[in-house]
This record gives sequence, C-alpha cells and structure tokens, in this order.
Amino acid sequence: MEKAKICLSIDWANQDSANNLTRIKNVIRSFDPGTINYLALDPTKSSIGSSLEYDEIDLECREKEISWFPIVSSIRDIDSTRPYYSKLPNGGTGFMLGISETRLKDFALLKHARDCSDYLILYTGGSTQSEIDRAIEASQPDIVVHHSFGEPRLDYIKYLQAISIEFEKRYSIGFKNNSFLMSDILLLGASMLGATFLESTFSISEFNEAHLLDNRWQFDQLIDVINHIKSINASRGGYGVRRVTKVEKEMMKR
Repeated sequence: MEKAKICLSIDWANQDSANNLTRIKNVIRSFDPGTINYLALDPTKSSIGSSLEYDEIDLECREKEISWFPIVSSIRDIDSTRPYYSKLPNGGTGFMLGISETRLKDFALLKHARDCSDYLILYTGGSTQSEIDRAIEASQPDIVVHHSFGEPRLDYIKYLQAISIEFEKRYSIGFKNNSFLMSDILLLGASMLGATFLESTFSISEFNEAHLLDNRWQFDQLIDVINHIKSINASRGGYGVRRVTKVEKEMMKR
C-alpha cells in the first residue's frame, strides 16, 4: 500500500496581503523537519507572485524538508512558478502543480498544465461528476483530490478510484479537508479508504492573526492525526513485501 503524503494549504480571507509572506514563513517554521510533506500555495489568493517572494518560500521549505507547489488559476501562475521543483509523490523530482477547483472548465489551462508539469494535481471542489470527468480526460492528472464546499463525502473517494480505470492514464486519489470548521480526523478516515494525498486547510482568522505574525503556530490536532496515520501504517507491516514473523512460523509448525 502506498504511503500517504501530508499537505497543508492556507485559507486566505480578509487579510492585509502585504503581510502574507511573513504569515507563510511563520507557518512553515511551525513544523519540525519531516512532519509534513507539502505546502500548497495559491498565488492569486495569497497575492504572492514575485520571484523574490518565491525564493524566500522555497528556502524556508527546504530547511524544513517541505516541498511546495502552486495551486494555479491562470497560465501566468504556471509560468511564474516553473523554475521551482519539488520532490514528487512518486519519488522523482520535478515541477509539481495543482489546478484550482474553480478552473476545471478552463481547458486551455488544463492542457497547458498537462504539458508543462511533471506531476499534476486536480482539485474537484464542488464540481459535478461530468465536469470532473471532462477535466480528468483533458489534463490527465497524477492525483485527483476530492473536497467539497459543503458536507465532505468520503465515499466519493471510491467513485474517483473506480472511474480512474476508464482513462488511459490512471491516477491516485487524495482528500482535502476544505474548512477549518471540519476536524482533521477526516483525513484519517480518508487514509483508511485508500487516499494517498491528504491535505489539511489552515485558516487565518482574526483570532490567530496577531499571533501568527509574530510566532510559530501550533498545529497540535494535525500533528496528532499524522501520528495516528503513521501508527496505522506501521500496524500494516510497512509497504514492502510482508515477511512471516518468527511467532507465525512457530504457529505454522503446530
């Protein structure tokens, strides 16, 4: 079974965009190296777009062993972030990007992303099944990440796994906890259902704004969930060929 990758994204709302770079850097500094695998950054919503800002984010992420990638809404977003490579979920290295759920009908963007990327993530958002199917066929993603603006349906993971067989290029399945009002424990359920890319959304609000500008943030609940996922993975005996234990060999002799 493939080991799930952990990603963090930021929900931007009603903030002074002039301080967003500081916010992102403090979020990155809140994690010990190796805690999370990825940081998803929306250039449009975060108002981050210059090469100097991307350079600072890239440096912070490397120090924490985090790979970052853009969630794009335009061809400009793609072209401005192409110089930045990530450690890919498949073990390689290359240009990784995500397509925003709001752009599933933009086929020029989908095809440009397909041609430019080494690893492509498609976010479903509140799209219909037919919209998702057409976007998958056009972009040929490596991962399809299910999330909803309403009630998150974990059973949708199985639907996405089923239709992946219909397309020439098979893809992995991910799940995004799209709202700070929902518990990250949903990621644990998604992992048990076979999702291999788990994304938690961190919202910046008036309640944590002042703290985040000056300090590291505490992601206690997310870290607890990550530790639970690691425990479940360990109980499965790892990801290689399972070997018969000494105790089991003794029982087989009886």
